[in-house]
Amino acid sequence: MTRKKQIIALLLSGLVCPGAGQFYLKRKWRGTAISIAVVGLVFYPIFRYLTDIKAATLANAEVGGDIVAIVNIMTSAWQKEQHLIYICTIGIIICWAAGIIDILFKGDKDAPMQ
Repeated sequence: MTRKKQIIALLLSGLVCPGAGQFYLKRKWRGTAISIAVVGLVFYPIFRYLTDIKAATLANAEVGGDIVAIVNIMTSAWQKEQHLIYICTIGIIICWAAGIIDILFKGDKDAPMQ
């Protein structure tokens, strides 16, 4: 792998999206795995947060709650899912670092065998 290809791949994985550099280097399976992991780690906490808000809001509506109660529901849902958000953030950082390490230390798959 040329130095220029490596730098472009590093910039893609480091600044655009983890896994993009692997796609650039034609490491499709690694790029797909890293990208799917990052997408999952981004959207899973959002899904859980919105599910908590929906369940609590429906329960609040049954008892005739007001807007202050809904704000309290949103705050408690955030606090309930905060640990998951931290864990997923750490997972995203690990995927990002794994992509960069893969580009730096793995040989080019298209390089001739010596």
